[in-house]
Amino acid sequence: MKKKLMGLLVLAILSAGCINTNQDQGLEYKEARVVTNHEYFETANELISSANSSIKLLMFQARKYDDYPDSESNQLLEQIIQKNQQGIDTKIVLEGGEDFLGEEWKTKQFSAYNYLNSNNVPVKEDPEGTLTHAKLLIVDEYVLIGSTNWNYNALTKNHETNLLVKSRKIRDEYTNYFNQIWKKSREYQ
Repeated sequence: MKKKLMGLLVLAILSAGCINTNQDQGLEYKEARVVTNHEYFETANELISSANSSIKLLMFQARKYDDYPDSESNQLLEQIIQKNQQGIDTKIVLEGGEDFLGEEWKTKQFSAYNYLNSNNVPVKEDPEGTLTHAKLLIVDEYVLIGSTNWNYNALTKNHETNLLVKSRKIRDEYTNYFNQIWKKSREYQ
């Protein structure tokens, strides 16, 4: 019951940002569900593996762990690489590392960036001077948005909350948002 109420609350909050002023009929969606904690990995993995046309990822923190090749974040990155190699339109924007995040943070972030880039996945870092704190995955008609970063703690230990929505309208709005950021983003510095 609590999970359903939380899902409705989150959906209501998200829908407020998705209704425009042209006398729109409001939020239209085919499916919505709350995705918490460790459900995120399974949900994201299934979404990516089922992608038929496009994958867009806007992510604050993504990590590639050389010492832990089977880590959940590595598996998600590998799925993206495979889908890109299959011809799925794939674009990724990662936080580039504002100075206050420090050099160690930037070095760890670069591991994911470099892994994707070296496997020909289109990946950029966000514009300098703007912190991208978003955690947004768009796959075909689905939008998965919430608090989960692609790192060990977020995927295995933390309390995280996300919402999965199947909606062309919401997908289109978030795709437009993603594309605006993509245009302003740059190759990793």
